[in-house]
Order: sequence, then structure tokens, then C-alpha cells
Amino acid sequence: MINTSLGYSEYDNAAYNYRYSDMDGATSFIARGAEIAASKGILLVTSAGNSGNKNWKYITTPADAKSVFTVGAVDASKTIAPFSSFGPTADGRVKPDVVGHGQGVYVIDHVSGLPRLANGTSFSAPIIAGAMACFWQAFPAKSSTEIMDAIRNSSDRYANPSDQYGYGIPDFELAFATLSNAKYSKQMFTIFPNPVENILYLAPDTAAAEVTIYSILGEQIWHATLQQNTIDVSKFPAGMYVLQIDIDGRSHVKTWIKK
Repeated sequence: MINTSLGYSEYDNAAYNYRYSDMDGATSFIARGAEIAASKGILLVTSAGNSGNKNWKYITTPADAKSVFTVGAVDASKTIAPFSSFGPTADGRVKPDVVGHGQGVYVIDHVSGLPRLANGTSFSAPIIAGAMACFWQAFPAKSSTEIMDAIRNSSDRYANPSDQYGYGIPDFELAFATLSNAKYSKQMFTIFPNPVENILYLAPDTAAAEVTIYSILGEQIWHATLQQNTIDVSKFPAGMYVLQIDIDGRSHVKTWIKK
């Protein structure tokens, strides 16, 4: 499995520029190289590009390659990031394939070593790639193509893709149920308000459920068996968190923001 962020479109020397018509998955050297890698069974996940609000506007190569899984960006409220590059490919294929959280995400600053917020499809693509790596481990006999198809098919805009969302936000639980022929049960609980300042409410009644809260960096910071359907988060530092709740032998995950 390979995840890449670098995309090519326009250069300092305009003589080397690509045209939108070149975003056909077969023209650029890197798109052809990506197709060779994919033919060997490698699953390639690449960033769509950050040109959505620039003159270029479109995905950059190798995001145009037919066998590459291309990822755009949304924010925490599932709204498309304005910088996320547009599809389709020059030959009319849907791109990006899906979108992931890429606006207002926490990263580690390469200078200070501390977490900070950043924007880019260079962050949404690795998030999706990590989820796909875990997903593939559950179905090791499946090919990279079957894994990509299952995740596309699970996405919330699969029936009505768009030029910037692609097939939308993937639902890995639905994809898992599809490949395992299991009964699919959409997450029945919700958390509100989100963002939250003091009290986080879980509904419906989740008393006696096991709840774990992680930082966006994956550090466990809180765990309890709920006695009621509220959690006091007033002393949590501001930022984004991941809440995992275990109900009836199944784990469900929600992200939330502390103001």
C-alpha cells in the first residue's frame, strides 16, 4: 500500500505545464507509473490536490490515474473544503473517489514537534489510507480493487457523485458489512451539542455503555462506564476528540469538538 501527496499540474517553467486534457490517467509519467504499481496489486491512495480555489482548479496527476484511490477534503462538519480540487478526469471519470477530513485537522509541526491545525488533501488522504489499511487487514484475501470498490460503494454520495465530493464520505462499517455479508446497523446514537462547551449529551440513553475518549493523536484520555447519558467535558482543553462507545458488543466512533 502506498500513500502519496505530491501532485503535478503547473511548473515554474511553463514549458513543462500539464493541461487539463492531460489529466486522463494515461498521459503523465507519474500516472503511468501508478498504473504499473497498481497492476502489481499495490493499493495507491493519493491526494486530490489543493487547487479548488485556484486558477488550475482540477485534480493533479497522479490523482487522475484509473487505478488510484483519490481523496479530497472536507471539514469536521462534512462540508467540502474550498481548496479541495475538482474532478472529473479529462476523460470523464469520477474523481476524487471519496473525501476525508482535511480542513482543520491536527498535525505535528515539523519544527516545534507540537500539534497544530492544518489544511490540505495531504492530510485527508493519509487518514483515509490508514482506515483502508485497517479495513484490508479484515479481508486479506480481497484484491486492492475489491477493497477500493467496497469503500466507494459505501460512500454517502455514491448514487449521485459530484465533481468535488466524488462519491462522498465513506462508511467503513457499511463496507465491512457488505464484504462480510453481515447485517448492517447504522450507528443509532448521536452526541450533541457539537462543538460543546460543558456537557456532552449522548442519545438515545446510553447508560451502562463503555465510553472511551481519545485525543486526535490517538492518546486515551478518559474512560468510564456511563451511569447516565451525559459527560462533563468542561475541564477538557479546547480541540478535537474521538469518542468510542461500546454497545451490545459493537464499537462505534464519533468525533467531537471542545470549544
